[in-house]
Amino acid sequence: MTTLKITINTEAFNSLGGHDAPLLEHCGDQEFRALLLLDEDGACALETRAPWENGRPTEEWYGCTRTWALPANVRGDALHSLLTDEETVALLQRVHNGRSIDWNGNNHVGSLDDDAGDASDELEQKFEELRGDSGRCWSVWSVGDFLANCRLDEWWPAGRSLVQVAEAIPKEAHVEGILFSDGDEIETVLRDLLQRELDEDEEFEPTMEQRTALKG
Repeated sequence: MTTLKITINTEAFNSLGGHDAPLLEHCGDQEFRALLLLDEDGACALETRAPWENGRPTEEWYGCTRTWALPANVRGDALHSLLTDEETVALLQRVHNGRSIDWNGNNHVGSLDDDAGDASDELEQKFEELRGDSGRCWSVWSVGDFLANCRLDEWWPAGRSLVQVAEAIPKEAHVEGILFSDGDEIETVLRDLLQRELDEDEEFEPTMEQRTALKG
């Protein structure tokens, strides 16, 4: 059996490990798309793109650069493990080896031979299987949804400041495999929940720390 010579550049995968979700990016409530790219020189890259960016660069449109969709909520260590796996790298190499780029009179156009096409399909299947794997992907919630069915006094007992509670909540969510899409707004959500509790329950008596948070 002939050993496949690896010539593609996979340096972009080196920094993925140790990050919760390196491809997860939001703007408001909109999640960015995540892509793996393999350009005509055999260099791999990872990109995130806003959902409103519908256009594609010319090199992708004409097949010179190949792309595969990735789940944006994938865990960094899991993604690093998958992309640096010998089988995955070999599939990417087969795509690169079987790609030809020709001038059609107007543009350079890339095409894949049968083996490269099969390898590309296998990569797509791998990444689709990753998308549905709760062990390798985070659940992404808003802070409001995470706290919606919890009693305020469970999260915010007497003696704890707003800052302390806001720091503890994402750690608890993390243990449950959850990342927040709006983590910077935790204090705002807590103040809103506290105010709603005051408005709806006449017998509710806020703690000293909660009164301080409302004044703040």
